[in-house]
Amino acid sequence: MTKSVSEFIDTAFFRLYDSEFEKPNKVLTELLKIFNVIADGIIVTDPDDKIVLINKNHQLLSFLKPEDIIGKSAFDLTRRHKYWVKESEFDVFQLKQDLRPRDFKMRSQRGQELILTATPVVNDEGILTWLVFTSRDAGKIHDLGKRLGKEEKPSPLTGEKPSSDQPREFVWASKSMKKIMNTVEKVSNTNSYIFLMGESGVGKDRIARTIHLLSPRASAPFIHVNCAGIPDTLFETELFGYEKGSFTGAHSDGKPGLMEIASEGTLYLDEITELSTALQAKLLHVLQERTFRKIGGTKTITFNARVISSTNRDMHEVIADKTFRHDLYYRLCVIPIFTPPLRERKEDIPQLISLFTKEYNVKYGLDKVLKQDLIKHLCKQSWPGNVRELQHVIERMIIMTESKYIGLSDYSQFNTTHKPVQHYQMQYKDILKDSVEKVEIDLIKKVALNSKNTREAGKALGISQATFLRKAKKYNISLID
Repeated sequence: MTKSVSEFIDTAFFRLYDSEFEKPNKVLTELLKIFNVIADGIIVTDPDDKIVLINKNHQLLSFLKPEDIIGKSAFDLTRRHKYWVKESEFDVFQLKQDLRPRDFKMRSQRGQELILTATPVVNDEGILTWLVFTSRDAGKIHDLGKRLGKEEKPSPLTGEKPSSDQPREFVWASKSMKKIMNTVEKVSNTNSYIFLMGESGVGKDRIARTIHLLSPRASAPFIHVNCAGIPDTLFETELFGYEKGSFTGAHSDGKPGLMEIASEGTLYLDEITELSTALQAKLLHVLQERTFRKIGGTKTITFNARVISSTNRDMHEVIADKTFRHDLYYRLCVIPIFTPPLRERKEDIPQLISLFTKEYNVKYGLDKVLKQDLIKHLCKQSWPGNVRELQHVIERMIIMTESKYIGLSDYSQFNTTHKPVQHYQMQYKDILKDSVEKVEIDLIKKVALNSKNTREAGKALGISQATFLRKAKKYNISLID
């Protein structure tokens, strides 16, 4: 008995349905292997809409097995599995009549937009024999266009290049960061919303990007939105987009919003607590309904991105002050992740020094090396600016030093951040800050000794228990509760 072509193909995602393919030859077998590694999704149907061929990259295979596709009607399958096609954009009968390739759009219930090309195939007599449908993910096409652009300029909204940049490495050695990364690995494969907390510069942005890159959404866009960097008057149009003619100065073709661009990917709302309460209400509505409309538009758009938020503020205080909606916080904070400051995880400093040294050597085409005396000195610093401050110090030394080997003397020459400051050189605001901190430390210590517990201590000072604990931790004051 003659073996079918499918027995010669080393993948379970490729099947044939027609007896005229039952006698394969070497050339045909190799062509079919090539067909199966093409990145676009491809379906071949006969003139009666019956599917005879599908390659393993077609989107239907995320819903069905090959045996449930081959021999079935392509039109019925797309309808049954929640794909729809605009009637005005595609007419299969017209395609069969004029026999010219046509492009059209298709969108799944999950919001994935596909660009399809339908190409008729005719025999020597000009009679239609096959229809070939090639599908491409519209989001990936958009992202590819950005990556292949001659010049990638930083986004005015995010302050960084598009998400097609190569991901930065993430390193750690401390127990606290190991625990965080274990959490990151667990939640990456879910669609749960994540809320990142921690001081400015601790690495929340890198954690957000790492979650995205480890998730099934890694090939889709990662949209970083700096909520503090966009004026309220522009934020709504940037987030939701707008239709043409919506307002004076609007682009003639309209503009997609960041929520739409993030389709199937990740929307990272950095410094979320800086949003006005009015914008918070609109964001909450989108997250609850999972839909939105462009400014000036009537069409409802499905919001299907994952949301990661971050803040460097104390959420208990922000909610207590009523500057951030508690219902929005609970909607966003399904998985909370708190990143401790660098001074509390100094085991990570050598790893970070090595990482940043390597990064900036590559970036500037250099081969600098940090000496051990300098590394030991850097590990002892408190780094009030956290990882970001350490990163900038390493970059400055890589650029500014003349010798290949950078020692403590070079650091002293180019960095004044951690040098002692004489009292007469201090500005008034520095004196005030130090004085306030000394008073706070004295009060916290005295009240802690004379109170039964931290709740009572906080009440005595007119602050919440959470704020009392945070301040005690800030000043390294031991408490017995």
